[in-house]
Amino acid sequence: MEQISQKIVQVWFSNERIYIKTDKDNVYSRPLEAFPTLKHATEQHRLAYEIGRFGDDLRWKEIDEDIHISSFFVETEPKKDNEIARMFRECPELNISEVAKHLDIHKSLLYKYIYGTKQPSAERIIFAPMQKVVAHIPITEKDLKSNLEIYKREGRRFWLRNEYIDFHIDLYDYAL
Repeated sequence: MEQISQKIVQVWFSNERIYIKTDKDNVYSRPLEAFPTLKHATEQHRLAYEIGRFGDDLRWKEIDEDIHISSFFVETEPKKDNEIARMFRECPELNISEVAKHLDIHKSLLYKYIYGTKQPSAERIIFAPMQKVVAHIPITEKDLKSNLEIYKREGRRFWLRNEYIDFHIDLYDYAL
């Protein structure tokens, strides 16, 4: 509870991180990957923030981003080397906004998966709209508990596997 009773008094950006200083003289930071909207914002937009009236949150009206002070108390760093990130690195022509729209998720959530600040649930790990492509494969939640590994790529077809399953995903339906 001591952490939450602190108030934000200063905000700055440096080395792809956002920093806050509190009224108790504590400094906290998070990588911008934790806040994809800020990561992709211009410097002008990043600097156009307001500290909330209780001092416990930040608001960027122009880019519609809100961050509570508790977000800065997370100590884990993003896992940038994950399978979803690798898929997008290996296929840079994919338009993240269009893929997110096709998957029926918000673009910022897909960015969080890519940056490793969030991990998709078992239902989303095979990207629900792609289930029509792999629906003939009986996949259980247990099958998806282990991390999927991309072991082969041919154009926009990815072969994925873990200790339980082996299947492929075709990305030919995705707008580029």
